[in-house]
Amino acid sequence: RFIPQMKNGEPISLNIAKTTNKGYIYDAGEYLTAKVRVKVKGRKGDTLSLEYGECFLQEGHLWASKKGLRDDQSGYILGPCDFIDLNGETQEIEFFWYRAFRFIEIECENRDKLELEITAVPYYYPYEFKGTFECSDESYNKMWDISRHTLECCSHEILVDCPFFEQQQYGMDSYLESMYALRLSGDTRIVKKV
Repeated sequence: RFIPQMKNGEPISLNIAKTTNKGYIYDAGEYLTAKVRVKVKGRKGDTLSLEYGECFLQEGHLWASKKGLRDDQSGYILGPCDFIDLNGETQEIEFFWYRAFRFIEIECENRDKLELEITAVPYYYPYEFKGTFECSDESYNKMWDISRHTLECCSHEILVDCPFFEQQQYGMDSYLESMYALRLSGDTRIVKKV
């Protein structure tokens, strides 16, 4: 294997941001690429659905046309879904592939019968960051942190343009991510794989 195994971060407990008619919306606190772990017990025959969103979409707008502020919780969640068929016993599941999200909407036919624990395990390429940046303007320091976090979210087995939508590699996006990764870490392995 030319590149190292992906890194699993410390599990993050998700907080309930909203209660809906059929379930809950959980907030990870920031955009993540993570493997989701679910411990659930519910009525046999029910289905638990998990729908992932990078933000709430505004009513009247299509898929990605107007996202607004990423922490604004008005609107609705729309994104990829996972489903768990409940068997009446406690089930512990970790999904095979990572998801990219900030929010997860959980729905079940009998929400009041549901016992649920959900955690996210961050999943990304194991950079060892060596580059640093510090400025007297705090907005630039924050931009540095956001850019580093974005690079982590876009670095897995390959450099991806958008971990939420495509999870594919595109030439110019990969070039820019490669240059930033080299500057931050000096790690040439994922760059050579591009």
